[in-house]
Amino acid sequence: MVNTFEIKRHICMVFELCDMNLRDFLKSKSNQGGIGLNLVKLFARQLLIAFALVHKLKIIHADCNIIF
Repeated sequence: MVNTFEIKRHICMVFELCDMNLRDFLKSKSNQGGIGLNLVKLFARQLLIAFALVHKLKIIHADCNIIF
């Protein structure tokens, strides 16, 4: 995370710009037979840690509709 700011009671978080997002990365690998299990485990672990943290902090992300 590079920075944070607030607009109309909404907290905005700024992250570094990456070459592509996870969805585009997975789409690019689908023509090559997909990704390996170790990479799936790595992504899943990172996502679960992030979801646990936002749940603990009672933060709602507009793009994630997950019920815990």
